[in-house]
Amino acid sequence: MKFIKRVSVLLISLFSLSYGADINLDDIFSKKINKPIMFFFHKDGCGFCEKMVFEFEDKNISNMLKSDFIFLDINRDDDDTILYKGKEKSNREFTKSIDIDFFPTLIFIDKNQDVIYTIVGYRNKGILKDTLRYISTGSYREKTFEEFEDE
Repeated sequence: MKFIKRVSVLLISLFSLSYGADINLDDIFSKKINKPIMFFFHKDGCGFCEKMVFEFEDKNISNMLKSDFIFLDINRDDDDTILYKGKEKSNREFTKSIDIDFFPTLIFIDKNQDVIYTIVGYRNKGILKDTLRYISTGSYREKTFEEFEDE
């Protein structure tokens, strides 16, 4: 549990915009953003969540996250709050309100707040890199992920 919190703090400092201790989605969505938002939902005591954190530490993956995404790390079990549509909720309440039941979960959202792509469960480094390229290149607009992988 302490490990995942320590790594989460590291990930937040490396990849996300600075909004203080809490996440203000209203503020993020009010700005003109030109790259997708990637939510990383995880929870304490989740072995697959911890494995996913290690995948983010890969140099290529971390570079893609820094340059091509707004990375938001949401640990369901933290005491942080999220402001969205004028309502402040705990991480647990927010996670439940958008029906996240399995961990880890990645959700990619575009500048219009439309969900682009969702991954439920652990993905290895290769699939994660392919997914990030699929989203960052805009290929999701033209083809399925399976078609993208087959190229």
